[in-house]
Amino acid sequence: MGRKTYEFGYRFGLQPGQPAYAHMENFIFSKTLQIEALSNQVHIEQVSIARIKEIAAKSQTDVYLCGGGAICRMASGQWIN
Repeated sequence: MGRKTYEFGYRFGLQPGQPAYAHMENFIFSKTLQIEALSNQVHIEQVSIARIKEIAAKSQTDVYLCGGGAICRMASGQWIN
């Protein structure tokens, strides 16, 4: 998910650094988000199609891409599997 989607969760009680989805690894793609205390399930990274493909390839389950309008625009026209 992108930074804006992650930060939207703050309105609903999400604490910075905690996973938005507790049953999953959470990857937040952002150039600017900085959080000192991250849960082991939360990863903040620079967005790249190559990295999304790598996450999908290593995952043993489906990958859920939520929010991230900028990520979707960047990926449009490219096969992520």
